[in-house]
Amino acid sequence: MKRVNSFVKFMILSVIGSIGLSSHAGAVSFTPVGAAAYSGGTISSNNGYTYPYHSFAYGFGALFGFSMFPNVFAQFGVLYLPRGFDQSSTSLPAQQEVTFNTIHLPFTIHYYLMPVLAVGLGGYFSHGIGSISSYPLGAPASANLSAYGPNSYSADDFGLTVSLSFNLNLLPSVSLIVDGRYLYGLQNISQISSMSVYLRDFQVLAGVRLGR
Repeated sequence: MKRVNSFVKFMILSVIGSIGLSSHAGAVSFTPVGAAAYSGGTISSNNGYTYPYHSFAYGFGALFGFSMFPNVFAQFGVLYLPRGFDQSSTSLPAQQEVTFNTIHLPFTIHYYLMPVLAVGLGGYFSHGIGSISSYPLGAPASANLSAYGPNSYSADDFGLTVSLSFNLNLLPSVSLIVDGRYLYGLQNISQISSMSVYLRDFQVLAGVRLGR
């Protein structure tokens, strides 16, 4: 019986060790971040529109992490970020910049290739808030505001996220994080029957992570 009990204890400890439930698994982290987004889109249309990338926009938010295994952690977040694209057409007098603000909810799984470098893959959901603004490039003071919905754009978008993040330990349980992300939208946000618009974004998130 003693041998059986010893064997059971040994197996339990082995399983716990193998799945990383030692000093890392179950650890949580909180990271307030500043964010920059370089957003744009792709279009399929018969009216001559193109949707290239436009200038950086800036936002903020927070990321929450949970260590699953020694080199693997899950992360979700809440971000406030502008998104948009430049709109060109032979029927427009000038190139238009279209911008809208979003609440952005990402979820990613990250794997540490080395202590300072991790790759991640996941998805996101974003919801547009306020109004959509459009104006000729170089003249933002004359912006036209429009609502989401028919003959405009959908407020909701979702898609895939790829991440490459750098982690620099400053103190025990305090790290500087810089996370570069590419967002590949899967939702056609156009509500106009003659065209489809899919968003494509580059993001950079930077902040101080508290916890593991």
